[in-house]
Amino acid sequence: MKLNMLCFADDLMLFCKGDIRSIKSLVKGLNHFERASGLKASNTKSEVFTANMKEEEVKSICERTGFRKGVWPFNYLGVPVCNRKLSRDECEVLVHKLTARVRNWQSRHISYVGRLQLVNAILLSICNYWMQVFILPAGVLKEVNRICRRFLWEGHMNGQKPGYVAWEKVCNSKTEGGLGIKDIALWNTIAVAKFVWQIAEKKDSLWVKWVHSVYIKEKNLWEYKPSVLASWVWRSICTIKRRLTSMDTADWWPPSGQGFKIGKIYHKIKSRGNKENRVKWASMVWNRTSIPKHCFIWWLAVQKRLMVKRRLFKYGVSSDPWCALCGTHEESHDHLFFRCQFSKRVWEDVFTWLQVRGKWSNMSELVHWCRRRCRTSKVRSQAIIAACASVIYSIWQARNQAHWERRRQQPEAYVSQVKFFVAKRCYRLSCKNCNSKDKGWIAEVCK
Repeated sequence: MKLNMLCFADDLMLFCKGDIRSIKSLVKGLNHFERASGLKASNTKSEVFTANMKEEEVKSICERTGFRKGVWPFNYLGVPVCNRKLSRDECEVLVHKLTARVRNWQSRHISYVGRLQLVNAILLSICNYWMQVFILPAGVLKEVNRICRRFLWEGHMNGQKPGYVAWEKVCNSKTEGGLGIKDIALWNTIAVAKFVWQIAEKKDSLWVKWVHSVYIKEKNLWEYKPSVLASWVWRSICTIKRRLTSMDTADWWPPSGQGFKIGKIYHKIKSRGNKENRVKWASMVWNRTSIPKHCFIWWLAVQKRLMVKRRLFKYGVSSDPWCALCGTHEESHDHLFFRCQFSKRVWEDVFTWLQVRGKWSNMSELVHWCRRRCRTSKVRSQAIIAACASVIYSIWQARNQAHWERRRQQPEAYVSQVKFFVAKRCYRLSCKNCNSKDKGWIAEVCK
């Protein structure tokens, strides 16, 4: 099939067959457009791209149009356009954009939850535009995941250590124990599936009409098989179609009269059959009243994924497994946060201040107490859960200072820190609609 393509700097693309009659019609149309609008295609900015044409024909086209011959691939609207299957080299510009962003951020002191927001809001948004155009190569998806993973856990690009939590679990929703980061392979599949939906619904689009006229014709879309001579883009769309036919239509096909919402369908497929995988502590750990960086440390602690000294000693990083705060027992999660004398003192002082009684010796008991026994008003429950997150964060902060900086402070210093954080949160709650009893409790706590 002979085909030549003209690409202008003002993002106008024209296609025609590579015969002399088509070229004359194209030039005539450009001249008519110039007379009607006053806009002329620049010879220095316009190029001719050809496929499967002889050199003599290409030279004749360039002479008649006055445009120079372009070289594949080229960028159009920010994405590469090529006459063959997209390779990893063509996607290097995408990887470069991600690494450039990370290099700008890695010199700053950003918390885990801050990095999480940057990954979701910036890095994956850059990829989202590409993933709605075509299927990215598996190597590129792997590289994008590597960049996001290293930045989330280490804050830079040069680290080699594994993450605290498996990336597959991180990509789960927060209700399932993850962080809600997009599974880009699944997102890419659903984004391209939008083309399948448009073709099946016969949307009013020139491209959809062209597909039905050239490829599908009068055939059934779901039984159609592409020819080996078809373009790689069309074959990729048909590959996605075959994947979707193995799923239940109710899992991804939008209801009649509704548009194709990529995010909505992604969450529907991602959580399909995973209701039993929902964790009971998710709504408590990711409480809106708690400070986000406190929530992240609690999320790691509840899964026992923090690098306590028992684990560091096992990996050969620490010279001994003893608790950095008391030095009398091995530093495990349960000992550090609940059984250490330092931690017990912090918990006792904070909950005496909050006028609450509670007793627990491990994270499971704390979670059970917060979910079942903390049956006070909604305002008090939110304040108590925020205090739990703040205590866990403060104990971990004290442990890091003792282990890495060789600096120890008395429990009272961290109790004051927790009171400061919780009092500010309580003041925020008092601004909302709450009864007089809760307002009196908040006023007594915050005084």
